[in-house]
Amino acid sequence: MPNPNITQTTPNSPYNITNSKGLMADLVLSAGALETRFINLSMATAAAGLVIELVQNGPPIRIVAISGGMGSDSTVPGFEVSWSSATAGTITTVNINIRDVSGGGFSSVPWTLRAKASAPGTWTFEPDPAAFLSRVMCDPIASMSSSVAGQVPEKSAVTLTASSATIGTVLGGPSPIVSYRFASIGPTAVSPLPVCSASPFVTFNTPGCTRRARSTSCFRWPSPTAPAPAPPG
Repeated sequence: MPNPNITQTTPNSPYNITNSKGLMADLVLSAGALETRFINLSMATAAAGLVIELVQNGPPIRIVAISGGMGSDSTVPGFEVSWSSATAGTITTVNINIRDVSGGGFSSVPWTLRAKASAPGTWTFEPDPAAFLSRVMCDPIASMSSSVAGQVPEKSAVTLTASSATIGTVLGGPSPIVSYRFASIGPTAVSPLPVCSASPFVTFNTPGCTRRARSTSCFRWPSPTAPAPAPPG
């Protein structure tokens, strides 16, 4: 399957996210008295396990669950968050509005939009042109290469190198903190695995055999971690 990726055609065009289960976008919003700022998010109508949340980063942090075809929420003091959705063909677009209800406007308020689905898919994220967008992230890249190929003799040195998790999957900043975890599965222990660190590579020796035995081992590199707030779940 192709790697997750984020692209933007022009500086003011929507962000296209492909082959990703989710996304997270950090925005800073300002508006005058009783004015509204919007966020549009499109995804496949058939997307299973869809969860969309708008987070006001506080302090304290407040989370607004965007659910159903239409709704509103006033749990963030001074704001009304409302939303509606429309479907065209196989694509559903959710329009989220953030309106000042204090009468005094708001300045440089941080918000985070985060969304996820059960399977990788395509998303289109369109922030209000007046918004300052600091960072957009999707699923990290999870692939690796080996210093050897095919069957490897016992007690041989092997180096596994993970692809950079953030190339093409993070636009803007700050850069997330990434950890790479290497582990083995199977009946044979492989030292020093499992190991988790900021390093994208690990070196180990294949186990030695003291008697005739069949053993199958493979290596996995799960997705790296990013600091909160991350896509829900």
